[in-house]
Amino acid sequence: MGMARRADRAVELAWRERFERQRRSGLSVAAFCRRERVSQPSFYHWRKRLAAAERPLFVPVQVADDAPASAGGLEIDLPGGAVVRLPVGAPRELVSLAIEAAARAGREEEAC
Repeated sequence: MGMARRADRAVELAWRERFERQRRSGLSVAAFCRRERVSQPSFYHWRKRLAAAERPLFVPVQVADDAPASAGGLEIDLPGGAVVRLPVGAPRELVSLAIEAAARAGREEEAC
């Protein structure tokens, strides 16, 4: 592991510990940030960043009982209504890219 990567992990660990201290303190985020001498935008940025890193890489999959045998592909319904349709035998990289793009598009629509 390179030196920069170790530094990233150390910063991440420091923020995780800070979030735990805030939770235990009972203080509002504003009061806690004043006490710790960190900015609220940094607090929220790191909280969002670390929460995103904790998202599961895999989600449960259910095969619809009413799917026709000749469907010839894979259809994934994502939260927010996005649907990913891929041909049978699609490479794993294509599946990952398609899901990421659909999820990103769904998040962008929610932000509007």
